[in-house]
Amino acid sequence: MSNEGHECGECIFVASKEDIYVRAQILRDAATVPVFINFFTLPGWRGHSAFYIFRCPHCRTTSVDYPHGYTDFGLLFLNCDECKKVLPLKVPQNKEIYERERLPLPPSSKRKRKGELNKAADEVFAGRRVRVIDSRGIRLRGEERKSRVGRLLRRLGL
Repeated sequence: MSNEGHECGECIFVASKEDIYVRAQILRDAATVPVFINFFTLPGWRGHSAFYIFRCPHCRTTSVDYPHGYTDFGLLFLNCDECKKVLPLKVPQNKEIYERERLPLPPSSKRKRKGELNKAADEVFAGRRVRVIDSRGIRLRGEERKSRVGRLLRRLGL
């Protein structure tokens, strides 16, 4: 099996996330702070992603995942394979993940991230009454519009 849409010398093709080989020592020593394994690509992907191993702070299971985005007002996150809880990648302890993903560092405080998101919402929706209500969406004329958050975050550079 190959991945016709993506060929590069930086990553390894695997058929599924479960096929990622992790040395026993890394697996045993996994901590809640994610540790970089390597770049991998999966079937149907056009690019690759950095995969990390971490111990879930909720269920204590060791998981392997790649950064997803965005949650908690602009933070990337990892998902636990077992309990499906989200592990937000906070700054500065996960600074190297943002650098590896070639993304600007979001502000370290939730209040600053929310403020920047509100500022971007004002620019994007030019004059319409817009307010960020939580990390999953905004309120636009009384309706939650989750799909607009990605556009706002791109505008912010998050």
